[in-house]
Amino acid sequence: MTLTQAVQPQPVESPPPSPAPELWDGITRQALAAWFRERGHTLSRLAALSGRYSKGALSDWFNGHYLGDNAAVGNELLRLKRHIEQTASEPAAAQDVFVETSIAKEVFTILKVARLDQDLALISSLPGRGKSTAAREYARRNPGVYYFEADDTCCVNTVARWLCGELHVTYNHGQLDLTLSRLVEACQGRDMQVIIDQAEFLIKKYKGTIRSIKGLELMRTLHDRAGVSIVLIALPQLYQDLLRRPQISGYILSRIGIRRDLPMPTDDDVALWAAAHGITDAGAVRELSARKGAAGHLRTVRMAARKALRLAQVNHRPVDATVVREAFQYVYV
Repeated sequence: MTLTQAVQPQPVESPPPSPAPELWDGITRQALAAWFRERGHTLSRLAALSGRYSKGALSDWFNGHYLGDNAAVGNELLRLKRHIEQTASEPAAAQDVFVETSIAKEVFTILKVARLDQDLALISSLPGRGKSTAAREYARRNPGVYYFEADDTCCVNTVARWLCGELHVTYNHGQLDLTLSRLVEACQGRDMQVIIDQAEFLIKKYKGTIRSIKGLELMRTLHDRAGVSIVLIALPQLYQDLLRRPQISGYILSRIGIRRDLPMPTDDDVALWAAAHGITDAGAVRELSARKGAAGHLRTVRMAARKALRLAQVNHRPVDATVVREAFQYVYV
């Protein structure tokens, strides 16, 4: 054998052609996985949405290792993809926006005056007139204003612990006097205001009779000893309860520098709120105003207006008086 023959290259066999990638509705497994991933859908989320295949089974399918019925899994994932696309295309729920109604403007004014004069103020009204909404917005806009919404589980320690957290003061459970002294020290010389919403929950009763107002007394002490502006927002019943037991509540009553019972929202308030949310049809606004009179507050009007917007969206109709009347069928008045 010659040298030329010895070094002659041998033919190299070509590798077998790769199989064509499997397509699911024109999409490869990798592309389908990327589609879900880009929209924040993890394997755990897909498994929960499906309810038929586990996270591990889906992982095996996407990686080409699934030993079961691949076509069934692929069709299920395509179903989930169509569901997600359809959900994303539906109109979003109508978002509530803050509107400076006549009630809101009056609440703003009271809060500003009370802060400047370091008053203990009481704002009351029937539910749904916008006092809480306005107070929250005022607190959001103004540094140094601390807003707390009480509930039926609140006691004096609940309020003290909350305010300690807001002011970064150490709270000592079971040592309210020590905690109060620390709060007074932290509040002295500060331009601040504390708003207690649903303050009627700070009155503790037994069989309809006031037994304790320690939560209110805590606020009075901060007002007296640290010059903090305190604003109580409540139902009218709170003031009536205080008047009925002056031997218990006399110190609170004597400190109230501002007391205002808010009126019913006006038709202009309804029109202003409706316009801010895209309801401009005159008939729809009239219908909302008429129902406002029956309900006595704006909350029901707001709920019905949101329902009207949703009905108009899903049925591709304008928001008119007819749609508003339909919306009120779903709202308790």
